[in-house]
Amino acid sequence: MAKVLIIYDSVTGHTEAMAKAVAEGARTVKKVNVDLKKIGTPFPLTILDAADAIIIGSPSRYSHETEVVRYFLKAVADYNKAGRLKLEGKIGAVFGSYGWDGGWNIEMLENNLTELGMKIGGSTVLAVNAPTEKVLDACRQLGKTIADKIAK
Repeated sequence: MAKVLIIYDSVTGHTEAMAKAVAEGARTVKKVNVDLKKIGTPFPLTILDAADAIIIGSPSRYSHETEVVRYFLKAVADYNKAGRLKLEGKIGAVFGSYGWDGGWNIEMLENNLTELGMKIGGSTVLAVNAPTEKVLDACRQLGKTIADKIAK
């Protein structure tokens, strides 16, 4: 069975609401398992190998992803470079929220996934402050789109 891994950080709960909506959308696709992980809770980096698609979400802090997301992605890059992960060719996508700085962090997240050898497989979803129902619907669609791409 194909697997979508959704990894996120959330400070105010906005990005967490988006992550749950992405997972909800992905779960509508049969033959796809969905795993939702918050950075900061214990899980091994090797779970990325078991995933066919990886979706990452982060709020913006001063035009960047949060510090824990930055450290997480650094560790992932180090593992990938050392051959301990095989991310080349996996489907990736990103989502996030921001208050006032334009959400540039999302572009950087996409760049990080591309540098890991992943292929961006869905439209980025970005919320200004709290996600509206329209944004949550876009998150559900992102999850469904990615799950449809890997369903076997």
